[in-house]
Amino acid sequence: MTEATVRWFRRLPVEVQAVQVVGDETGDLGRAIARWCHGSVGGDWTDPVITVGTPFGPATARCGDWILREPMAVGWTYRVVWNPTMGADHEEIGPDMREPQA
Repeated sequence: MTEATVRWFRRLPVEVQAVQVVGDETGDLGRAIARWCHGSVGGDWTDPVITVGTPFGPATARCGDWILREPMAVGWTYRVVWNPTMGADHEEIGPDMREPQA
């Protein structure tokens, strides 16, 4: 990926990959994140909106949100974790866009 950093987190008993949605002046970061999660990108370049397929149906991630990639028996599954500091931008929260549990 260009500058978006994929990080590893351990969610016992598995490790997951996560990338935070960020934008740039050229749109390269949004497109790179969408390729990484097999999603689609919309919005403008500095504030991309990425739609990704999850086990619960499509979920939308905006700037500041995290997209998690978790191993499954066959391939990967994806989840979107809503960033609560970006609250005003999130009018609808789907079943896979809830605040992380403590």
